[in-house]
Formats: sequence, C-alpha cells, structure tokens
Amino acid sequence: MREIQIIIAEFEGWKKARCCGVRFERGDEGLMDLPDYLHDLNACHEMIKQLTQKQVVRYIDWLLELAGDNHGGMSEATAAQRCKAFVLTMTKGV
Repeated sequence: MREIQIIIAEFEGWKKARCCGVRFERGDEGLMDLPDYLHDLNACHEMIKQLTQKQVVRYIDWLLELAGDNHGGMSEATAAQRCKAFVLTMTKGV
C-alpha cells in the first residue's frame, strides 16, 4: 500500500528528499511526511483535483468497478478504493 501512496504523491509533484528516503518535499513546502491518501478522504479530494475532465470520467469508471454501483457505490467508496482508482486512471491511460 505504501507504493500506491508514493505513486499518488509523485503525480501530485512530491519528490523524495535527498537526505532521507521517508520524507518528501514539494516546492517551497520543505520536508514533510506524505498525506495519508489511503485513509484520508480529504487527501483523496486533493488528488482528484489534479485530474483532467477526461481523466475524471475514467476515474469514475474505475471507482464504480472497485466500489460497486449499488448501495451508495461511489459515494461510499473508501479512501483506499479511491486511491486504487486514481492509480489505475493514471497508469492505464484515458
């Protein structure tokens, strides 16, 4: 699961800090721990804002496949499911 978190962070512009492998930096923000994408719906919301309109459509398709389209489906998808859908969207193309 840590791999998924790193993939998402890299798409959002985070880079591993040269001084240590567990800390990341982005622009002027300095060294930080990565957002907890896999457990934090607010972090997921921020990652989704990076998608183009075409990517959002593909993301929704993946999310419906992962979360199911009944009993709330997409609206009740977990942060981990949203992360998987995001990674699939970014790696499988539009």
